Amino acid sequence: KFKIRSYKGTDKTKTEKLIQDMKNQLKDYGNISGINAVKGSGLVIKIKDGDNINLQLDNPSEVWRKLFHENDMAMVLNEIRNTSAEAVLINEQRVLPNTGINCYWAFIIFEDEKKESGPYNLYVIGDPDEMYTYLTAEDGFLQSLSRRGLQVEVEKRDEIIIPQTSQSTEPQFMQRYDGN
Repeated sequence: KFKIRSYKGTDKTKTEKLIQDMKNQLKDYGNISGINAVKGSGLVIKIKDGDNINLQLDNPSEVWRKLFHENDMAMVLNEIRNTSAEAVLINEQRVLPNTGINCYWAFIIFEDEKKESGPYNLYVIGDPDEMYTYLTAEDGFLQSLSRRGLQVEVEKRDEIIIPQTSQSTEPQFMQRYDGN
């Protein structure tokens, strides 16, 4: 109500201010929803299957432990979401709040049928120091991947550019609801 009151009247500068505020708000929504490319400081997390896999000597469970699976990616994304992360990219795929992933042999498949293969480079925009501390903690999931024999690197970057999403952001089932 306070914001709306500040625009009332016929003053041309108030009208211009209203239009500029609306454009800024649309830009913010576009950044958050993934329809805009974004840049900022953050982290690059590189995850690669273990390099010491021997299909002849290792039993199937040992091989399984040394591979990166979709449930591992889900856990990594959950930990990233518990930080100051504002935007995430996996290799070439922008991750949105509703992004789902599945494993298909050596690929991670997204709901739009796009595939990404390892090694996986996750580009994350957010506070690099806070994210690094949280994600590299001894009891964190990235450390458990390292203990399983996977190769994990976390690097701080001053600038990361994340492109707009290629996924459809149009709702299929929901409609606006204004009350009764």
